[in-house]
Amino acid sequence: FPVTIAQGGVRSFPARYFFAAGCVFHGLVVIGRLWFVFSGNSLALAPSNISGIPAIILMESTVFLVLVAFGNMMLINERINSELRFVAERDSLTGLLNRRAFLTCFNKEISTSDRVHSPLSVILIDLDHFKKINDAWGHRVGDEVLCKFADIARACLRDEDILGLS
Repeated sequence: FPVTIAQGGVRSFPARYFFAAGCVFHGLVVIGRLWFVFSGNSLALAPSNISGIPAIILMESTVFLVLVAFGNMMLINERINSELRFVAERDSLTGLLNRRAFLTCFNKEISTSDRVHSPLSVILIDLDHFKKINDAWGHRVGDEVLCKFADIARACLRDEDILGLS
């Protein structure tokens, strides 16, 4: 949970800012209450007094608890959706974009290239005789070859480059 709040951007987890704003507001109320206590205001110390400052504090605390519960559900929902999106777009063995996700990114890049009139480079790679590797050494070794190829290809690319499989 703390990792979700601390990492990512607004697009990854926008609920974190809603949650953080609630926490900041509640912190300010707690600091304000401490100020009343240390300034000698007897209303801040009297829990039986349900008018004035204690009533405001009680109302704010109740609203804060509801907002924390709602913010927590939003964060969990965003985290689950992010993980589901990752699983839906990636190959489980290599972690590369699957065909559908790759073609979506590729079409966006073609559109961008056409719009800004810039060249677009595409490299297609075919692993020759891959079936022979699977037949001779088994699918486990074939999977290792695919993973090693994906690692090498990822290491050779820039951040803005797209790598996927078909």
